[in-house]
Amino acid sequence: MRDKIISALNFLIWVLGAILLIGGFFAGIAVMSDPSGGFFKGIFVMLIAVIYAILTLGFYFIASGIYENTRRTAAAVDKLANR
Repeated sequence: MRDKIISALNFLIWVLGAILLIGGFFAGIAVMSDPSGGFFKGIFVMLIAVIYAILTLGFYFIASGIYENTRRTAAAVDKLANR
């Protein structure tokens, strides 16, 4: 059951990343179409959205990796204790 919850969380993390990237793309398009905006401002917004998505997903996957490493370490310690 625990593994299903963790795999569902990993799926939701990928969905969040896709939403962040799609939102950043549309925000960049909105800035480009604004009269006070411009092409380079829109590209900058898209670039910042990509960087934000990478950092956010990275932190979430680090937390998920800590869980996986803790689980493997506990199994290894259990195996050593049973020798």
